[in-house]
Amino acid sequence: MKQTKINNFDVIDTYRVIKTIANGGFGIVYFVRELGSNQPLVMKIERENVHKSSIEIEYSVLKQIQGSLYFPRLFGTGKLNELTFIVMEMLGPSLSRIKQYLPGNRFSLSTSLRLGIEMVCMLREFHARGFVHRDIKPANFLIRPESPSPICLIDFGLSKRFIDPLTGMPHQKQLSMSCFIGTARYASINAHKHIDLGPRDDMICWFNTMAEMILGELPWSNLNDKNEILKMKEEIEPKNRCKNLPIQFISIYDEIVKTEYDEFPDYDMILLFLSDALRTTTNKDSEPFDWEKLNEHLLEELFPPSVTRRISVGDTLDTLQPRNFSQVDRTQGVKVEQFQLLGDPEEGPVKTNKFCGCCNIE
Repeated sequence: MKQTKINNFDVIDTYRVIKTIANGGFGIVYFVRELGSNQPLVMKIERENVHKSSIEIEYSVLKQIQGSLYFPRLFGTGKLNELTFIVMEMLGPSLSRIKQYLPGNRFSLSTSLRLGIEMVCMLREFHARGFVHRDIKPANFLIRPESPSPICLIDFGLSKRFIDPLTGMPHQKQLSMSCFIGTARYASINAHKHIDLGPRDDMICWFNTMAEMILGELPWSNLNDKNEILKMKEEIEPKNRCKNLPIQFISIYDEIVKTEYDEFPDYDMILLFLSDALRTTTNKDSEPFDWEKLNEHLLEELFPPSVTRRISVGDTLDTLQPRNFSQVDRTQGVKVEQFQLLGDPEEGPVKTNKFCGCCNIE
C-alpha cells in the first residue's frame, strides 16, 4: 500500500488539517477544524501495516461509551485510502505533560487524591459498560477544562470487551496472551507474564499512576527493559510500594490485589479510602488544581486556544451526544488535496516507542 502523506491545511472529508499533534506506533493524531463550523476537533488516522487496526477497535469502543463526561465525544469516522480515521472532541493536555511543568515533577497531594477519585469513578463506569482499558497511565488522562469532571479517559485502541453482552458474564479467561499489552512502567505483573487482563489489572495501572503522580517517579522509572521492570515489581514488598504514600494506600493496594480476574474491584471501598486520605492529609477538597495555579505563560503553553468551551453542570447528556452516526460514518468521497507529512514546525510530532504491535514503554 502506498504511504499516505498529509500536509497541514489538507482537507480530509469535511475536516481541514491544521497540524500534527502526536505520532505514535498505531497512528497519527491531527488537530483539525470542521469545514463550515470551524469547530476544533482531533482526527486520528491509523498506520499502514498494523496487524489489527487499533483505530477500528477504538471507534467500536467509543460508540458504546458515548453519553458520559468521562469519555471523549465522538464526531465521526471514515476512510482515507483504505485507512480508518476517527474524529473526536479537542481536549486539553495530558496529566503526564502537566506533570513536567510542576515543582518536583509531581502533583500536590490534594490534586492527586481528587484526580484519583475521578479516575476510579471513570474506571468503574468503563468496566460497568463491559470493557477493560489495558493501558491506564497519566498520558491517557486529558484535561477537560471547566467540566464537572476535570479529566477524560482516552486511547481505547488496546481495550477489549470483558463482559459477554449475550450472557452478562465475564468472558472466559484466556490461558495466555501472544505478547505484552500495555505500558511497562504502569502495567500489572499479569501483563508482564502475558496473563489475560481484567478490571483488577486496570486498577493496578491506576495505583502505579497515582504513586507516580504523588511521588514524582516509580522505583523502576529509570529502567527500560520490561524484564528488569518485572523483576523489580516482583521483589518490592507491598508495604514498600506504599512507602511515602498516605497510609490508606496500603488498604487500597490490598483491596485491588485480592480481586480475581472475573471480579470487579470494590470501587466504593477504594473511594472511601481516597476520601479519607484527602480529609486526613490535606483537607483541601475545593482548592484550584495544580495546573490552574500555573502562571499565564505556562498555561498558554499547555492549553491550546481552542480548548475554551465551557461545559457547565447544567449541560445534559443529550447536549453532549455526538451527531447521528448514520450521517457521519463515511467510507467514500475522501478528498486529499496534498501529500506530505508535516509535524509541528516548532516542536515536531510527539513520538512514542513501540516494541511490538500491542506494547510500549515510556
